Amino acid sequence: MIAECYSALKKTKEAISYLTKAYEMNPLDVETCYQLAVNYFATKEMQKAIDFLKQAIAIDDKDSSLFSFLGEIYLRQKDFRLAENYLEKAILLDPNNEEAYMLLGDLRALQDMPEEAIPLYNKVLNITPYDIKTTFKLILAEYNAGNQEKAASLIKYLDNIISENNMSEIPDDNKADIAQAKNILETLRNILHNNLDEKI
Repeated sequence: MIAECYSALKKTKEAISYLTKAYEMNPLDVETCYQLAVNYFATKEMQKAIDFLKQAIAIDDKDSSLFSFLGEIYLRQKDFRLAENYLEKAILLDPNNEEAYMLLGDLRALQDMPEEAIPLYNKVLNITPYDIKTTFKLILAEYNAGNQEKAASLIKYLDNIISENNMSEIPDDNKADIAQAKNILETLRNILHNNLDEKI
């Protein structure tokens, strides 16, 4: 699709222009509404992104990804009530929607409820093992919940899976994060150093 090519090239204005014409021709096309939301999200025009996602949902209210995307936008806007509503709906529609679980975990972390974030992050890791970003979030949630030994254990585990010897265990789409992961892991060690020093 031409609009997707524009988006991939980060030419969001061109993508929006093309998609708007497609929308005018067929306003009931879910994919067009979704792609408009994606591009307006990229340009930080959140209300427009919300409007097109709601239009897409009005056409197809069984697509879990639409609800999780809308939940993400409300989470970024710190509208926790609406974020929670849409993310829980996304999970209800698709119990394997890992993005919705992760975002709901982020919501609980922001609400200073790490105990509730932990099982949500674990759910993501059950669906997608070796997900580096989620493992980082789980470490912080365990630490903030007072589970220092568990946090230390996870740091060792993460250090092990991103080592040269264990690269084969990591999915290809996660390997691009490895260099950044090593830097974040070192930062994480420094942040938690005082309380975890003897454990890691």
